[in-house]
Amino acid sequence: MTAATPSARAADVRWVAAEWARAGFTHAHVQPLFAPPGGAPLATTDALSLTLWRTRVPTPLHAMVRLWVLGHPVPASWCQQALPTWRDWAARGWVEARDRAIAPCASVSFHDGTPLVADPPHAKPEADHVMGATTATLLLERCLLPGPHLETLDLGTGSGLLALRLAASSPHVTATDVNPRALAYARLNTRLAKASHVRIVHGNGFSGLRPSGGFDLVVGNLPFVLSPERRFVYRDGTPLEGTHDSGPDTLTAALVQQVGKHLCAGGFAQFLVQWPHPADLVDAGNPAAIGRAEENHLAGWLSGNGCHALFWRFGSQTLEAHALTWSAGAARDTASARVRRIGRWITGLRAAGVGAVSTGLVTLKRSDEGDRPFMRLEDVDPPQAPCGAALKDRFEMWVRASRRGPRKKKNAFP
Repeated sequence: MTAATPSARAADVRWVAAEWARAGFTHAHVQPLFAPPGGAPLATTDALSLTLWRTRVPTPLHAMVRLWVLGHPVPASWCQQALPTWRDWAARGWVEARDRAIAPCASVSFHDGTPLVADPPHAKPEADHVMGATTATLLLERCLLPGPHLETLDLGTGSGLLALRLAASSPHVTATDVNPRALAYARLNTRLAKASHVRIVHGNGFSGLRPSGGFDLVVGNLPFVLSPERRFVYRDGTPLEGTHDSGPDTLTAALVQQVGKHLCAGGFAQFLVQWPHPADLVDAGNPAAIGRAEENHLAGWLSGNGCHALFWRFGSQTLEAHALTWSAGAARDTASARVRRIGRWITGLRAAGVGAVSTGLVTLKRSDEGDRPFMRLEDVDPPQAPCGAALKDRFEMWVRASRRGPRKKKNAFP
């Protein structure tokens, strides 16, 4: 992607914030423009049509909503009337003139009232495309353990949403990514939120990041999806430092194996993860053998990392379902290209010995000296509301149980 990101210079950010405030471009004023009549849900096309109707009057607020929330180019003549300062916005990288229209160069969404800027969702995805609040990001956000945390680390910060959430309960937040565009957006978003205690760092994995005493909380929404398309494994294809590409979940395994030595005593880590199930066992339809292989596979992630581990599995999918779910949006394909892409996913993962895929969350805690680290897998529905406090309570319950002595094998990893 060659387009520049909007300017994150402090003076430009102040100008943007002032213009937004002057126009009333806030969640409180934007949300009603998207509210369905009578509270009844609408089809996507109907909802879009209704919002376009509601923003038909050429005002600064309506122009901002059409450009950055809807991602719609607007006629240049209409924009000149609605947003006379559009050339100032263009100079700061927010819009561009294109075919007698003014087109957006970024997108804005609101989360708990906080604006989040990212690449336009309709832009052609490239390896450095920066997404806003994805389903996965919001899922991890709902699972975040409550603070306070003295030192926190957000690995693969993207546009910075999780870093902003962590900043509310931590005086020291480090947010890293290998994608320069992601760092630019994260810097812009933290400055818009006035979160000056968030440090934005270009980084690959944990290299050079360990603070004195370690991190109290590490979270990661790195590309965790099992995919045969290796260039998307870690943004621009950069492997995590210290890893060797030996399987479809190499990055996840490396994160889990390495994180323990970067946590302070009692520190936590949380990652969204996927793990494979062997094709031969899936084909044989042997649940007991699949369970044993799963236990051994996940135990391999934890070997020697000195952490307790609680896995929450949100679901499992066949290869076909996995390909349909996770390859969607990887590119704006034609129908034939979409068929080819799905086929590459299915055949590529099958060739790697994968028969099915589970998706979930792993929460880890550095064990105290003398503790016998436990490992547990639980099947849960993806949370629809914040659950970090309940998750922490449940985790600590299993820590206490592990200290009461050896458990029977059948209870170690149900």
